[in-house]
Amino acid sequence: MLLELGNIFENEGGSIPFDLVVKTDGSDIAADPCFLSGIHAVGEIKNNAGIVRLIGQADFDYQAPCDRCAVLTEKHFSIPLEHELVRRLYSDKQDDDFLLVEGGEFDFGSICYEDAIFSLPTRYLCKEDCKGLCPNCGADLNAGNCGCKKPSDPRLEALKMLLDN
Repeated sequence: MLLELGNIFENEGGSIPFDLVVKTDGSDIAADPCFLSGIHAVGEIKNNAGIVRLIGQADFDYQAPCDRCAVLTEKHFSIPLEHELVRRLYSDKQDDDFLLVEGGEFDFGSICYEDAIFSLPTRYLCKEDCKGLCPNCGADLNAGNCGCKKPSDPRLEALKMLLDN
C-alpha cells in the first residue's frame, strides 16, 4: 500500500491524516494466516519545522498456538506507530532511526506489518499461568493433573534402594 508523500516534505506545517486497513491476505503485503483481520492504522504524517513524522496507532487480531500447551489462541493487539521520514540519508550507513522515502512514495503496508510483527511477544501464551503439557504423556495440565507416574532419575536408583531398605 503506497502513500504519495511528495508534497508533505515541501509543505512545512502540513499534515496528512490516515485511517487505513492494511490487508494481510496477500493483496497489500505477503499473505499471513496468523492475522485474523487486517492491520487498522489511524494517525497522521506531519511536517513540523522540516521534520516529517508518522505518528499513529495500529490495531490487529492475531492467532497462534500457545508456546506451552499448543492451544490455538486469539489476541487483540494495539501498538503505537512512530517513525521519522526522510528523502535522503546523509551518511553511507543504513540508519534504522529514519525511514527513507524515495521518489515521494512511502510503502505504508510493509512498515505497518513490520511494526506489528516486531510488537508480538517472544513467548505467545494462551494465559500467563499456562501449565503446558505433561512431558511424559502429553496431557494438557491446564485441564487437571494427568495422573501418569513420573519416571525416576536412573542416577538416583541406588540411593532409592538404600532408602527402601
